[in-house]
Amino acid sequence: MATAKRITVPIEAQDLVSGTLRRMQRGFQSTQDDVSRLRRSAGDMGQDFVNSARRASESARDLGAQIGRATNEARQMGRTAIGDLFSRARTSAENFRRSVSRADSEVRSMSDAHIRLQADDQISPLIDNISGKISALAAIGGGMVLGGGVSDSLFGSVGDFYTEAARAAPYLSTQERDQALVVNDELYAQAIIPDRAVGARNLADLAPMVSDKSQINDALSSSAKIQYIRPDSGSEEINRALVQASNAFKEAPAQIADSMMYAYQNVGDRQQDLFDTFWEYSPYFASANTDSAQMANFLTKTVQEGAFNFDKPGDFFKETFGVKALNRDDMVNYFISRGSGKNDAQRQAEAFTADINSGNSQQAQGAIAALLGDLASQTRNDLKQSLVLLGSATAEDNSDAILKTYGVAFEKAPDMTGTTDRLVSAQQKADPLTEFKQTQAEMKLQFQDIGGTIMQASIPAMQEFNSLLVENKGSIEAFGSGIATGIENVVGFYKEHTEMINTALMGWRVYLL
Repeated sequence: MATAKRITVPIEAQDLVSGTLRRMQRGFQSTQDDVSRLRRSAGDMGQDFVNSARRASESARDLGAQIGRATNEARQMGRTAIGDLFSRARTSAENFRRSVSRADSEVRSMSDAHIRLQADDQISPLIDNISGKISALAAIGGGMVLGGGVSDSLFGSVGDFYTEAARAAPYLSTQERDQALVVNDELYAQAIIPDRAVGARNLADLAPMVSDKSQINDALSSSAKIQYIRPDSGSEEINRALVQASNAFKEAPAQIADSMMYAYQNVGDRQQDLFDTFWEYSPYFASANTDSAQMANFLTKTVQEGAFNFDKPGDFFKETFGVKALNRDDMVNYFISRGSGKNDAQRQAEAFTADINSGNSQQAQGAIAALLGDLASQTRNDLKQSLVLLGSATAEDNSDAILKTYGVAFEKAPDMTGTTDRLVSAQQKADPLTEFKQTQAEMKLQFQDIGGTIMQASIPAMQEFNSLLVENKGSIEAFGSGIATGIENVVGFYKEHTEMINTALMGWRVYLL
């Protein structure tokens, strides 16, 4: 696993939120007070108009004078009261906007003034470019977890990686898990796996399946390389084939991988059943004292001779050498078909199955060799009948191919060691971006290791943010409610006094003109 430089992360915290909220509330209260004074002045203005009208009606002689005074009063009011009130209202609104702007700047600067991560290389603040809206305060905590405005290269997939890596903990010791994760990082650095979290997930899936924990690293590497070669195959089918065949043949996972990839290299996987064939039939090949290379060679040769998949040859071997060869009654029928009398056939079957089931590999191999020799001595017609008798319908399913390859599993197989690595190497050499992917992966390993350290070091800061949110929750909610109430009051006042306000404004306009 990539190693990052130890980082010392002091945390500086200062509650700027509460003070900002109080200043914003005072600005809002000032605006409300100005609006209230506007309402009172407008009411006084309306009352003056009424009194003037009454005085005008009392004496026609003073009508002109009263109108003149009313005009003078309206002009004076336009010059002083209304102009002053609207000017102060505009000023208060502007002050309010400036207060909000200052609050926005202060919230934006919280990464510097409230929570700042300092290190030898002056790592950028954890929180950067946060919206100044009060409703976005909750997002600050989430931004800390995700890394805020810092590049995803530091924090991308880090959480998923640790989550998947933790899943392997119940099945592996700390040392075994740490070593496997180092292998996982090496596979990532080689661009064999697309993501560290994907590799850690594969490790978690393999851990309970592998009984010999000393082979977990080999199983993880082999599984990853097969998936690189065969991206269309699922990790589940690959892993169960690796583990099952490894347990059956008592071979290392890398050796099983080489055998399976040898078959794939030579004949492909026409019905996508290569891995399931190793998973299902490897115990029968192992019980017949063959190894994974012999199994792969038998499957390959049978497909080359005309079998249309891997499953049918595997099924034939199971029926012929893995099940019926262990059953005395079935072998009695075989020996009778070869011309033996019933009593002789029973004695021959007894001796044959005794050798097969003795547990002695030499005796078992001798019995199989005798059977193969008898099959090889038969004519084509007799051979077909014998194979059908021994393998039931499975011999027919393989057409004439099985007539040529029924004994291949017991022959010496080609050396398949290194097949998987050679296929991976050839594929990477043909990809012009392999070096780019590897370099990019190495950089991401360093970044993500640093990011994981920062995330763990940020826990005290996150707790502090949570405390601030709890402490100021009431103020935040009250501020939001106050804004809504203030707007409703202004709109309601205008609706209630629309005519009066419009008249006053018209008078002011006439005066100005």
